[in-house]
Amino acid sequence: MDVLRTILIIIGVILIAGIYLAEPLKRRWEQWQEQRAHNKGHNDQTFDSDEALGLRPSREEELPDEWVGSAYIVNRDDSPSSDALDDLKGMGRGNDPLDVDLSLRTDDSEPELERKPATAPKQPDEVIVLTLMAQKGKRLRGPVLLKALQDADLAHGEMQIFHYTPEGHPHPLFSVANILEPGHFVMSEMVEMETPGVALFMQLPAAIDGAEAWAAMHQRAAQMAKVLKADLCDAQRRPLDEEGLLRLEQQAAGFKAV
Repeated sequence: MDVLRTILIIIGVILIAGIYLAEPLKRRWEQWQEQRAHNKGHNDQTFDSDEALGLRPSREEELPDEWVGSAYIVNRDDSPSSDALDDLKGMGRGNDPLDVDLSLRTDDSEPELERKPATAPKQPDEVIVLTLMAQKGKRLRGPVLLKALQDADLAHGEMQIFHYTPEGHPHPLFSVANILEPGHFVMSEMVEMETPGVALFMQLPAAIDGAEAWAAMHQRAAQMAKVLKADLCDAQRRPLDEEGLLRLEQQAAGFKAV
């Protein structure tokens, strides 16, 4: 009996709460419907910027079959019109290879385009190599080699190798190293020293033009080869003929002084 009474009390409370809340809920539902209708009418009158700018057909016009989303499908074989090409001019262009400076003006004249001259591209480094190789079965002896180097105006210096420095220049033009590792010459051991060959190497561009630099190195290499009775060879230690020498000369001539 007590359980039944409790159930009836709960049901009565729910009914009273429903009656109390029904009216506010009804008013809120009506306000929401009115606001929705107002917003719909406002959106129908909203200015369509895409349509006004000609980016999309007006609503009154029938959309073409090719219209997909917000773009047209264009047949790749169709040629664009001249007006379309004019609109595309300049799109996607990066900066001009020549720097363009738009100078500011206080008058009504057009801004003047000032083009800065393009800087010359840096010359890639190149190493020209000659080798002086002893004849088959023989060696270049230290005392004779030292005299040949000194007579060719080379001096022992940095990295314990010999360097040729043109008069009036602070840095060597080319150097001479031992082809035997580690490549250096120990002055105190030159009397007993022997080697199968030496390498002359020059890095371009240099302080003088490549043609002049090649002439200086080739002249001294030929002079030492004659004294040492050695063969004048390329970087792979293959004897050089006139064609090979001409090729190296042309290679060096492409460099200007820096």
